[in-house]
Amino acid sequence: MKNPVRKLLIAVFALAFVAAGLYLLRQQAQDSRARSQYEDAVLLANAPVPMTELPLPPEEETPSVEPVEEPESVEEPEPVVEPEPVTEPEPAVEPIDPAVSEALKDLDLTALKQVNDQVVGWIYIPGTPISYPLMQGTDNQHYLKYTWQNTASRLGAIYLDYRNDPGLGDFHSIIYGHRIDSTTMFSSLRHYEKQSYFEEHPSVYIVTEDGILCYDIYAAAEVDSAGGHTYRLGLTDAAGQEAYINYSQKDSVLVTDVRPEVGDQILTLSTCTSLGSRSTKRWVVHAVLRHTWKEAR
Repeated sequence: MKNPVRKLLIAVFALAFVAAGLYLLRQQAQDSRARSQYEDAVLLANAPVPMTELPLPPEEETPSVEPVEEPESVEEPEPVVEPEPVTEPEPAVEPIDPAVSEALKDLDLTALKQVNDQVVGWIYIPGTPISYPLMQGTDNQHYLKYTWQNTASRLGAIYLDYRNDPGLGDFHSIIYGHRIDSTTMFSSLRHYEKQSYFEEHPSVYIVTEDGILCYDIYAAAEVDSAGGHTYRLGLTDAAGQEAYINYSQKDSVLVTDVRPEVGDQILTLSTCTSLGSRSTKRWVVHAVLRHTWKEAR
């Protein structure tokens, strides 16, 4: 009796091993196809190529400098200076970063929309792997499992909450993306736990049909998607907006001088806290709209 049982167990384990191998091969094929589609999106839209991140260089110590003795000064009579006429200062205009303008000026959303009309923009964080079409479906489930070309894949897509204004005109907008590996989709958001990374990459850019939006990052934290107020939308009253601003900064690991105000437009980027995790914990990066360029491209 023992011999037949042993043979049966061996057969079962062999079948399980083969099934697992076939599943992995299928998953790898899907991942490869999905990555190829996002490479196609960059070419089709004439968008910035995602950067391959390198380790941040160590902080260099400031070399000490011996003080130089100043020569004794000889007092001279102060010249008579005529007071300059008072002129009204011109209003300060914040120009778009030339490098960003050059990268985004020819980005073509129309070409992407011809492939999928649920493309609402392009999200870009300079110097990082994040350069993707921004989608918006009719729910928050579809683009968890489908690429921007509607192909089934665990990579999914980067997408805006279906309840948000597609032009990102709400007080609070949320963008979701998977954490799959070290660089794909929203995986690199995890680096915002480091102050040095934030200082190297302080802004998020989104291209819409109306222009370029620049959001300055002001907070990053691990949150629980099953509770709390991180994912609240539809706040229109001043008290609710002020409470959300305070809440979003409460557990931030970053030190910034950026402070949203009531009536501003806040953006939350959300991803998982670890690879393959089924936890309700999420890693979020909060930013606030600071500049809009209508004619930048």
